[in-house]
This record gives sequence, C-alpha cells and structure tokens, in this order.
Amino acid sequence: MDIIFAFLIRDIFDNCVKNCLIKDNTKSKDDCSKYCLRPFKYEIYDNTNKICYQSCEEINKYEFIDNKGNYMCIDDCKKINKINDKNKCIDICPQNKIKSKKNGIIECVEKCENNEFIKYDKITKEYSCVNNCKDYNLFLDINKCVNECPIERPFVISDNNEQKCSDECQNNLYLNIDKKTQKRECVNSCVSLNKFINDNKCVDECPKLKNYKIIDKNEIYCSFSCDKENKFLNKENNDIFCVNDCSLYNKKNYNGECISEDCPEGKYLYHNKLSNEKECIDDCRIFNIFINDNKCVDNCSTFFKFNFQGKCMTECPKGKYLYQDLNTNEISCVSDCRSLNMYLNDNKCVKECSTFNKVIFDGECLYKCPEKYNYIVNGECKMEPCGNGKFYDFINKICLDKCDINSNYLDDDTNLCVNSCKDINSISIYSIQGNECINNCNEQKKYLYLYNNDYYCLNNCEKTN
Repeated sequence: MDIIFAFLIRDIFDNCVKNCLIKDNTKSKDDCSKYCLRPFKYEIYDNTNKICYQSCEEINKYEFIDNKGNYMCIDDCKKINKINDKNKCIDICPQNKIKSKKNGIIECVEKCENNEFIKYDKITKEYSCVNNCKDYNLFLDINKCVNECPIERPFVISDNNEQKCSDECQNNLYLNIDKKTQKRECVNSCVSLNKFINDNKCVDECPKLKNYKIIDKNEIYCSFSCDKENKFLNKENNDIFCVNDCSLYNKKNYNGECISEDCPEGKYLYHNKLSNEKECIDDCRIFNIFINDNKCVDNCSTFFKFNFQGKCMTECPKGKYLYQDLNTNEISCVSDCRSLNMYLNDNKCVKECSTFNKVIFDGECLYKCPEKYNYIVNGECKMEPCGNGKFYDFINKICLDKCDINSNYLDDDTNLCVNSCKDINSISIYSIQGNECINNCNEQKKYLYLYNNDYYCLNNCEKTN
C-alpha cells in the first residue's frame, strides 16, 4: 500500500524541477517522492535535496531515526546530542557497551582504554569511561569507580589523590575506620586525625593494658611499657607518654619522669648543654661542676660566689680561705694555702707577701715578725739567721757567703752583717774598731764615744779630735 501511495505522490508532482526541496520532497533516483522506500533507503539533508541512499555508510554518515520514524544520515552525532555506536546515532549505549569520549566525540566502545576507569550512573543506568574516580567522589576498585569498596577489598588507600580499594593496608599505612560511615581507610598518619596507633590501626584511645604512648616519627603508638629509646614518662592531660627528651616539653627529668616543677629538696638541676636535656641529680660534682641555689653551674664566679666543696657560697666558712686559680680565674675556699705553695693574707691565698709589704711567718703574711723571730730571710721570719757558715745581711735581709765591704759583722757565733751595731735593735750594744759589736766598752778597756748617733769603743779619746 505504501509503495502504491508513493508512486501516486510521485505522479502528482511529475514535473521537471531543479531540486525536490521546492515541494519538500525527496530525491529518489531521478524522481521526487515524499518518502524513501523503507527500510532500504535513508534520507540526508543538504542545501539542495533530500536524497535517498541504500545505506548511510556508503557516504560516511551516521544513521539516525527520529521520533517520527524517519531515517536520516547525520554528519556528526554530537550535533544532535546523540552517541555514536558504530555507524548509528543513539541516545544510550547498549548494555554490552560503554560510553567513551575521545577528541570531543562520544561513542560506544566494548572496553575502556588502559588509563581509563568504568563508571556506572544509577540514574541513566549507563556505563562510561572516565579518567579518574575522584572527580565523582567515588572509589577506584581495580578498574571501576564504585560508591563503596566491596567486602573482598574493604580498605581504602589514597594514591595520587585517588581513593583505591584494597584487600589490605600496605606498609607504612594504618587502618582508620570512620565511626559514622564505617569507611575503612588506609592512611599515612593517625596523629593528623587526632588518633593513636594500636596494631597498625588508628584508635581514639589506647587499650588499658597498652596505655603507654610512645612518640616516634611524629606518630603516637600504644605500648605496654616505655622502651630504651623513649624511657622518660611524661604525663599530659591524664595521658602517659614515653619520650626520649623531657626538654622538648619544657620539663626536666626526675627519676625517669618529666616534671615541670622545681627539683625536689636535696636534688639539683643539671642542664646538659650538648643535648639541651635537663634532669634532677643527687650531686653536681659527678659532672665536675658546682651547686648554686639547687642548680648545677660551670663556674661560681659567674654568680659572684666562691666554690667550697662543690657548692657556691657568698663567703667562705670559718677557717677557710679564698683561693683564685690563675688559669681558670675560679675562686674557691680552701683549708690551707701552703698546700698550694701560697701564703695566707687577710683570709686569702696569695703568691707573694711582699706585694702587700708584709713578711712571711708560718705560711701567713704579717706586717712584722713575732718575738724571737727577729731575723727576716728572703721575706720570711726566722728564729735563727743563716746557717751553713753563711753571714746574714741585716740590712738587705739576705744570706751571704761573706759580709759586704760596706757592712760590719758580729762575731763568728752570730754571723751578722750590719752597717751599725744599732741594726741589732739593742741599745746596750756598742761598736769598736775591728768591726765587732760588744755590749760594754769597759770590758775591752775602751772608751765610749758617740758619733753620728752611733756608739764606738776607742782606745783613747785623742782620736776624736
């Protein structure tokens, strides 16, 4: 019937025309007709005619059937918002094919390329090839984008910003389970989630039997006890942390625990400058340093104090004397200056008494010698002058092998070299010719003569003229 109707229409418009479009007809062979013969012919729109063809493929076009059932050959399916499936323009790819977009062309393919993943749209119920799953807030399971990971691969691993499904958390990754969504995710860090690590899992709280927390590489691990490397206990907000250095928390170590308060009584704060670690110890002297106000210090003089038995003091105890080490300038309190080859002067140990215009007696600097120690030899008070046949120079206070030409001397028993008998500090001693000091001129049958405030014994008075 359709064929008969087509021929009738063709007979009605059986005139010679330049194109069939003038009457909105279709060119079929050399005639104008209303429709192409179906289902063997297809129509194409161009600027001049509607032409019937055996197939759209013979002219490199795509087949399209409109909602009126008209068959047309189309240059590009995307121009009419359709998908290319082989040589046809369709709305949705068949179930055995996947929608793919390449170079702006959307077509149906049997499989995605190696660098693509399959995504299923629940609304359109179609599969499509995508470059990643993250843009759709989906997880990557092997080569598919899914809303949630399957039971056989329940763990989620972040890789190149993709959330991948895995059957286990790989090395250096920790399992974190979201309480709300129960999402099982493998993460690089638990501390970034404000959680602790227990058996490679991120937990909000450590178990009671593993309530020791060890900080290692910026992560916090649950442990049964502290280890050798992290041996100090540090309590923070009712949590027990094991740390390797209390100073990192502005605290000091006392008996293996980090404390912020001062060291207990009888303990002293020691600051290790190399490690910057601080600890409370029993005695600073084990580190060859000193105690100052419950602290260990390198030098008491820094605090204007003196060292006594390892303690810095503002003054030496009774019976102790100040000693300054000339090499270190350290000042300490000592019991005896003589053991240091020094002399006591005004409660201080000094190298020389002469610097203070004093003499030496019994290791001490004095302004004058005590009684019975009238002789000063090399700055030191002595009861007897020089021995071993030497002569004592009473003026210069030194020992000589013989008296100087300008000095007189007493007899050989005393061996004193003097400029005047008065130098012997006795008003009853007189001088006579012969360079000898005697107590009484009468004993020598001499005459006493006073000259220039000095006494002389003379044989006769005539020589005084």
